[in-house]
Amino acid sequence: MSESEFDIIEELIDEGRAEGRAEGRAEGVRRALLRQGQRKFGPPDEATQFALAQITDLERLDRLSERLLEVASWQELLQTP
Repeated sequence: MSESEFDIIEELIDEGRAEGRAEGRAEGVRRALLRQGQRKFGPPDEATQFALAQITDLERLDRLSERLLEVASWQELLQTP
């Protein structure tokens, strides 16, 4: 294997690790939203669970976690401000 091929493989591995870390952070925020939201609003319905599961953008999930303190329902939380 040439040095350039090794560099490409190493770069791909690094990208995969970064993606995995980002997915893990997003999953953690999603889980926290569900736990805290359940305490505030009660259990989420299936549509809410599905909607949260579809959000992969970590910044959006962070904004939702901040909004959790300001809204009165799951529906209001998921509405675009």
